[in-house]
Amino acid sequence: MRSLRNSDLTLMSQFTVVIPFIGPAPAFDDTLASVLRSRPTNSQVIVVHDGTYSDPYQLGNEVDFVRASKSNRLIAFWNAAIARTVGNLVVFLRPGVELDEGWDAECREAFADANTGCVSPKVIRADKACRVLAQGIVVDKFGTRKISGGRVADEIIGPTSFAAAYRTDALGWIDEIDSNWQDEYLDAYLALALNRIGYRCELAENWLVAIDSINDISESNQAPHGFSAARAVNHFGQPLNRSLVKAIGTDLLFALRGIWRLQHGFGRLSSTRFSATDRRFAARLNELRAQRESIAAEQATRRAA
Repeated sequence: MRSLRNSDLTLMSQFTVVIPFIGPAPAFDDTLASVLRSRPTNSQVIVVHDGTYSDPYQLGNEVDFVRASKSNRLIAFWNAAIARTVGNLVVFLRPGVELDEGWDAECREAFADANTGCVSPKVIRADKACRVLAQGIVVDKFGTRKISGGRVADEIIGPTSFAAAYRTDALGWIDEIDSNWQDEYLDAYLALALNRIGYRCELAENWLVAIDSINDISESNQAPHGFSAARAVNHFGQPLNRSLVKAIGTDLLFALRGIWRLQHGFGRLSSTRFSATDRRFAARLNELRAQRESIAAEQATRRAA
């Protein structure tokens, strides 16, 4: 667990905006330019790259450049950048997404509740402001991650990695993410982990971000991610099956999953290995949630005194 930072979100609270240098350079340039135009005072801008970005605009005095250990991997970029953040709120933007003036006020307002761990803006088409492309992500009972578009038919559990905001001290409860997870699952992993610890996601209705191309979002929504989906079910089984867990209990649910894996040819050894790892992971998250609730109780007692 990383060290926790101050979560006092006053009007002077500091933002850290993270932009990974991934994808076409023109799209990255547009995103960086929009951030530098619209960023609030006393904010940090991080560009994370794999060593291939040469800072052609000489922005060393305005931007913190962070080098990741793995080439062109979104999760590795996230891990490298988040270790260098200093803001109370972290905004993560994929290249091609642009911010407008005043975005920080909408973002900060959405974090008014201390139990809000992440905020999802609405991603719209740059040429069609009325067309909402993404409002967040949902994860079904099979662990499959999907982007929720204009119609929110399911409960949004977190923002997409195209445009997302996180409370820094909430992220402090989450250990570094295993880069073996598929890049499309970065946002789902963060959302499920925060949900399990006790945080929730807020949809910022009035915070709009624009993207030029819808191809990246549509491809992300259609990407096959069976391995990561299986890991999501095993790691975060309780939030994915709330009613089932409540009815039959966690231990029996794990046993039923093991039987299902054997019936579908996954093999006894594989089932045992996943179960042991996942139970330790679930226990770790439950422990962190208990720690967080204990700290909150102590703070409430001090305030009351």
